[in-house]
Amino acid sequence: MECKADSLVLNAFTTAEFEIQNMKKKFDVFECQRGIDITVDNLMTLDCIRITVGDRWFRYAEMNRFIKHWLKGGSHRLEVLRVVVFDFFIDRLFDGLNARNSDEKMVVLSHYQLAFNGFFEVVRSDGITAGFTFFNGYFWFVVWPKDAENVLYLDSF
Repeated sequence: MECKADSLVLNAFTTAEFEIQNMKKKFDVFECQRGIDITVDNLMTLDCIRITVGDRWFRYAEMNRFIKHWLKGGSHRLEVLRVVVFDFFIDRLFDGLNARNSDEKMVVLSHYQLAFNGFFEVVRSDGITAGFTFFNGYFWFVVWPKDAENVLYLDSF
């Protein structure tokens, strides 16, 4: 069965361990708040603009893999990745990354009237910049559009 949708939002507990197979899907929004076992490999196969995973705790090494995947041209449509990270070894996040600390850019969450800055930035070979930080209990990976100056407005989070 083929299904076409702009968004996939999963927000239900399951009685047994449930894993989504064949995640090579294209959505604008993928949101999984609970009950599904999502791996970093699953995240890297999604073709999405916005990805949110709320119930699964990732490790710094996994986010490092995802950032390296993006730096090599993966997840080319991605604008925002928001996940929970729980780990004591933050050095694993930066392993092999050429990241610099920057306070120049800001994300504005319009719906909540919140703003945050203070990112570690990485630059892809095509000049596109992404930043990652922790805010409000989440690890945020944000891709800056070339024409966005230093502010990125997010309406739906």
